[in-house]
Amino acid sequence: MKQEPKAVPLPETTPVKPGTVRKNSIGMELVWVPPGDFMMGSTEAEVRAALLDCRRHRSYSCGDQWGANETPRRKITFAEGFWIGRFEVTQGEWQSVMGDNPSYFRDCGARCPVESISWEDVRSFLTRLNAQDKQFEYQLPSEAEWEYAARAGTTTTFAFGNELDPAKANFQGTQDLDFSTTPWKTLPVVGKTVAVGSFAPNAWGLCDMHGNVWEWVRDIYNPGYAGLPTDGKPNLTAGDPAYRVVRGGAWDIEVALYARSAHRVRWKSGFRMNNTGFRLVASAR
Repeated sequence: MKQEPKAVPLPETTPVKPGTVRKNSIGMELVWVPPGDFMMGSTEAEVRAALLDCRRHRSYSCGDQWGANETPRRKITFAEGFWIGRFEVTQGEWQSVMGDNPSYFRDCGARCPVESISWEDVRSFLTRLNAQDKQFEYQLPSEAEWEYAARAGTTTTFAFGNELDPAKANFQGTQDLDFSTTPWKTLPVVGKTVAVGSFAPNAWGLCDMHGNVWEWVRDIYNPGYAGLPTDGKPNLTAGDPAYRVVRGGAWDIEVALYARSAHRVRWKSGFRMNNTGFRLVASAR
């Protein structure tokens, strides 16, 4: 059984070893993601395959344009590495900064992801956290940062391969799913959020990049990648700023493909739901 990395206090200098784990002033665990490049998005063939698989599971939202917003696939280069939350921000962490807990699933506990928060609510959290933590400056990840960290060097549909079953992530699924690795009906449907880190991490030590809660990112939603930044920075100009991007799928998705590394969805920045949370990126001050 693989031993989890031990978290230690943040040093004054940034280590460069991928997967290094540190803690900030409120106990939030951060993972170091190395510089490098990757191919972001999906090829036309991958979009077609995802659409066919979506229809095979009889999802209500498998239209002809499904997945087209993941194109054109293009190379993203990160000249520098960055820190990103090892876990989704928890209810306990939100409580320590904001003094309240807006989560619908409060009975899940302090180690469960905070949810029922809007993109605008996250901005308020960031203002307070940045005011009290003097070591780092925090922000939502860009779409490119999120996908780069989620893939962790992989090119498969998910960080764990081309299939995702309920033994690997928290998602709803449907009764007719036919996983080749684990029969669907032998696994329970949780039907709510679970504590962060309940499933195995990816190769860089990040947990719950697939499922549990959708994660807000910084970008304005644009219905395609043409003309958007290729240096890992967020899109802050193209598209309607009232709509932001969420990533990663959630506990209530009926088709695992919604949790793919490349999948992206637009929601209004004021949207609040019990399937929506976030994680942070950090840079040294």
